[in-house]
Amino acid sequence: MQTALSDHHRHQYLKALGIPVWLERSHDDAEPTPIEVVKTRETPTQATQHNLDVAAALLEDTPKTTEQLPKEHTPAKQNITAIDCTHSNWSQLQNMVANCQHCPLHDSRHQAILSSGSYEASCMILGDTPTELDDRQNQLFAAQPGQLLNNMLKAIGLDRHSVHITTMTKCRTPADRTAQANEQAQCRAYLERQIELIKPQAIFVMGRTASQSLLQQTASIAQLRGKIHQLQLKNSTLTIPTIVSLHPRNLLRQPKNKAKAWQDLKQLATLLRTDD
Repeated sequence: MQTALSDHHRHQYLKALGIPVWLERSHDDAEPTPIEVVKTRETPTQATQHNLDVAAALLEDTPKTTEQLPKEHTPAKQNITAIDCTHSNWSQLQNMVANCQHCPLHDSRHQAILSSGSYEASCMILGDTPTELDDRQNQLFAAQPGQLLNNMLKAIGLDRHSVHITTMTKCRTPADRTAQANEQAQCRAYLERQIELIKPQAIFVMGRTASQSLLQQTASIAQLRGKIHQLQLKNSTLTIPTIVSLHPRNLLRQPKNKAKAWQDLKQLATLLRTDD
């Protein structure tokens, strides 16, 4: 007959085998009872690993940013000048934007930038404001953010020539600071006319500033992401499905957020396929 081991001897054998134990003492200081500790490691499913692999491609060959990030700026009160571009065509709208002096931003710009990409796009990409480099090169999303945006679009079968890229404000801000609410509001008429002319199937808005301004909400970007918003233009019957995502600057600064951006891109791709 096999003799049962006492708790004391069992503890000694476990210790000799290198198995960690946790000793639980009773209130009467009785001999502790060894409890085996089993360490486990979760293994990601194939689907999860596939998503992470694809998301990693968004940052492929993209170095960490060394650009100066937009600075927060305390808004100053400013009257909004009414702009009537309701019936403007693309040529007229471009001319209005190029010569606009309705807010102080025209003092710091080299040129105003209306948009880039296709005028017959099914998708509109929207950021907050042109940067100083964008201004000099007359191209939205230049340098590292632009390279990353190209990779993001490529991941769902698009490119910058097949989408319509624009920003909330059409002029750069001094020192690339965050655009003030009244500066974005001053350009609102231009943006809404762009949307009316394009009639996109979806808008992909990137970053907290642009998302809150476009949707007229104060919720955080974490609260705005993960759902399809319906953008209703003030003077139009158009309702445009809108997806909120992170700005490429954020992804360059915090690469761990690339998985979130990938989820947003997949949502956009599904929406565009549904509306084909």
